[in-house]
Amino acid sequence: MYQERCISNLPLNNENIIKGKCPRDNPVPSNGSGLPPLPTSCDDPTICSALAPPPPGIAEGPVCGPSNAESPKSYPTYCDMVKAVCKSSGGPTSLPRDSAIKASPGECGKGNGPPKPQLPPSEPIFTPWSPYSQCLFTDKLRNCGEGTQVKNRQVAPYDDFRPVRQVEPYETGASRPCFVACVNILTGAPEGLCPEQSLCNEVDPVCGSLGAGAAKEFKSECELNISACQASKVPHKLYSGSCDPEDGSALRRYCEEAGPVQVAVKYDIEKDGEHCVGEPVTIGSCGDLLCEGEAGTCCKATKFEQIQVDVQCYSLSTKQPISQIKHVYISAIECQCQAGSP
Repeated sequence: MYQERCISNLPLNNENIIKGKCPRDNPVPSNGSGLPPLPTSCDDPTICSALAPPPPGIAEGPVCGPSNAESPKSYPTYCDMVKAVCKSSGGPTSLPRDSAIKASPGECGKGNGPPKPQLPPSEPIFTPWSPYSQCLFTDKLRNCGEGTQVKNRQVAPYDDFRPVRQVEPYETGASRPCFVACVNILTGAPEGLCPEQSLCNEVDPVCGSLGAGAAKEFKSECELNISACQASKVPHKLYSGSCDPEDGSALRRYCEEAGPVQVAVKYDIEKDGEHCVGEPVTIGSCGDLLCEGEAGTCCKATKFEQIQVDVQCYSLSTKQPISQIKHVYISAIECQCQAGSP
């Protein structure tokens, strides 16, 4: 090292020398794209290092870039511009990770000609609404009764990352009341107070029945559950939407004459931080059908088929799709009265 410094006619400073091999820099945590994780705040000092680096011409010194005003704005550095664009476009998730934000070197108005006027902030565009969550009950101990369902969506960036107007809270989040009756663990019958149907403030029709009665259209699943509670019946949601006219007959019919009954089912489960939802599908069922004979005789399925559906799983925290799975239903194709328990 001394010879190299000497040949280059450079002084040797002993304070800059340590014994042993030079230490390696700690690697930056990777998220699979070669960039550090994206922070959650536009003011986070690491936000610029989590994005694609700017071209050399604008990496240092002042730059002229986009703003909420009618004309571009001057920024002390490219990173200052990134933080401003982040705040005006909806947050860190709206920033590009694989390319730099367009800007020109130097302050605005000092280049070739006057700066081009900017349009007013655009209307925001949004991702689709997530499905409503399961009922979040007020009574956390019993986990039943009145509660609230929530859904949300996010601001989606434009391809050119143009500024958008300030987003109102109601545009990215919504909620509605819900109700699930508390039941007796021994009999399965609803118990406790039933609220008024005026609790339900959203129209989202479902087809269902009170106990084993006839199929009927309800304004919402909330109204179905309250109606069943008031009638001391168990609610059965057949499917979302208005009832098919063929579904208006009574559900209790004789086993071998009417079975199997076609029942609409839908996979809708929350567990392990995920909310998984499948499309409604119709399967054959021998339940709720009558048998003639002694008391111990019941209607059972004697032949089956498998029906497979695709299920989309969403993250409960981000409401973004994360995986797809398959679910298999066992559908009855023949019913027969047999002795024994159901």
